[in-house]
Amino acid sequence: MAFGDCPMCKSTPCKCGWDYQLCTNEYMSKMIADLLSYRSDKYSILENAKNILKEKEK
Repeated sequence: MAFGDCPMCKSTPCKCGWDYQLCTNEYMSKMIADLLSYRSDKYSILENAKNILKEKEK
């Protein structure tokens, strides 16, 4: 995964997530845990993310 121009959204770093499509679930889980470890409201962030995903599935 590079921080260069994304072939899909042409952003640096990627904003659409295309660069993360081949990452393993373990890698993504670790990255999310590392990012949230600095946040005191991490549980509300995760609940909000779950709700967003549920809306996208409809």
